Amino acid sequence: MGVIDNKEGSALIRIRAAKALALFAQKCAASHIQHIYSLLLSMLASQAATDRQSAGLFVSEWAELMRPESLANFPSSIVDSMLDVLNARNETNFYYAEVLHLINDLRNECASLLVSFQNSGVAFNSPVSPAEMSPEQMNEVV
Repeated sequence: MGVIDNKEGSALIRIRAAKALALFAQKCAASHIQHIYSLLLSMLASQAATDRQSAGLFVSEWAELMRPESLANFPSSIVDSMLDVLNARNETNFYYAEVLHLINDLRNECASLLVSFQNSGVAFNSPVSPAEMSPEQMNEVV
């Protein structure tokens, strides 16, 4: 057995965890299955990429264990949520929560740069101060 780097090890752990959860869900009593569906829906609605990826991986592993007649009864709300996640990647305002702090840092750095330009005598036409500019307004200035 070879050495596994951190990325590979982390991916293997996620896959094995998804398989274990899928086995659990397969054996879960019908009276408790609604809890799993609720958890999946909340994970698919999350702004965190890891939540969405984990939900997709779990559903994929679970679907492999299901009999064809069980797949026909799979809740349409989960299927619809998964399709929404796939369609959302084309939206211009789509982001993951994990990168939100980076986006805010970039915005603040851009505002600081514009203030430095302004303090150095570089004129630009904007109705608001650089600190109050939206990303769209910053793009117009640049």
